[in-house]
Amino acid sequence: MDVEIPPHIRDTAIQLGAGVPYALKVVASQLADDPDMGQPSALPGILNVTVDGDVFEDCPAWLLATSASPTASRSGT
Repeated sequence: MDVEIPPHIRDTAIQLGAGVPYALKVVASQLADDPDMGQPSALPGILNVTVDGDVFEDCPAWLLATSASPTASRSGT
């Protein structure tokens, strides 16, 4: 699966901490291998992936909401 990170997400990652862009790349790579990674959210078709800040240097803990299906990702929902 191809995982695209929109520019505004990359910009936000930089603002959160020096280690967040790297953590985002790692999570994107993991999502490419396992698109169903994460916990179901309250929104249909959306999974939440929690990133533990202790694992990455200069990175706070944060939550990434990701589409569970390629069609939802393409439609922007």
